[in-house]
Amino acid sequence: MKRGRKTNEANSSSSEETAEKESKRHKSVDDKATVVQSPDWGNLLQDIILQVFQYLPLLDRAHASQVCRSWNQVFHMPDLWRCFEFELNQPATSYLRATHPELIKQIIKRHSNHLQYVSFKVDSSKESAEAACDILSQLVNCSLKTLGLISTARPSFMDLPKVKIFAPNIEQRDVVNHLKGSPADEKRNVLVESARLARGNIQDLAELKVGEFDAVIFPGGFGVAKNLCSWAVDGKNCTINEHVNSTLQAFHSAKKPIGLCCISPVLAAKVFPGCEVTVGQDKNVDGRYPDSETASAITELGCKHICKDVSESHVDKANKIVTTCAFMCKAPLHEIFDGIGTMVEEVLKLA
Repeated sequence: MKRGRKTNEANSSSSEETAEKESKRHKSVDDKATVVQSPDWGNLLQDIILQVFQYLPLLDRAHASQVCRSWNQVFHMPDLWRCFEFELNQPATSYLRATHPELIKQIIKRHSNHLQYVSFKVDSSKESAEAACDILSQLVNCSLKTLGLISTARPSFMDLPKVKIFAPNIEQRDVVNHLKGSPADEKRNVLVESARLARGNIQDLAELKVGEFDAVIFPGGFGVAKNLCSWAVDGKNCTINEHVNSTLQAFHSAKKPIGLCCISPVLAAKVFPGCEVTVGQDKNVDGRYPDSETASAITELGCKHICKDVSESHVDKANKIVTTCAFMCKAPLHEIFDGIGTMVEEVLKLA
């Protein structure tokens, strides 16, 4: 009985050892199979990695760039940064909680020559608004030929209860695809597009009643030269939109102040011969005034052009017209902001 027990124990031990060796052999085979089947992420084609990166939010994209050298090279490819979108929707105290403004600045600084479309959203907090203004200053210093569009959400602190926004209910002269920098084969309405920027708080310009307001301000922009009038095409021989013309005439007749900035002073020059306005300088000083010939055209219309710095405005007291050049000058955003601020202050003084 004892001998048989030892034999059985020996056989049992031998079986366990055999089973253990077999298990190790299978595990080894499985491990080898796993290694063989695992993809080599570092050797993916750059075009594939680029497509993956384009779908990632900014922070995830930055984290993914640390996977390997190949992925980091894709992270810095120009094609990845032609379209840049980010949000400032909460206090940016941490890289993990929000898109940090410093990270945004670093990317813009490195890829400013590649930018074609920049879009960012800003909430109503003062911190986010200040950060956005700082970033916009950096964007303005980029080449505007490559920077097609800056699109921002309108912060709520700009919602003044006594201000109403109007736009003409007309078709745009043309539509530009800012991603490609070329005309788009589509049609858009000026009032509808303006409503998008004003978040719907807007009315048809035809409904404006001068008796309900103390002053009117035209913010300017290329839309003035293309839609409110035809200055972009016809220069000093342009025509003015009928509702824009009647609005200017009504405020002028009521002796209520009119504020105009950027290219919009040409509206006053066309409607009120003999008035005084400014679009900056009449010479391209240091390359800062590339559209200085506009001043000469204003003079040819029988008006007086007053040369002013971008941070200044001019007051035509006789006609109660206040003008400033804004983006007619290639200047940092804070200087443009200062000029527009003086224009608004002078308008309020005259109101």
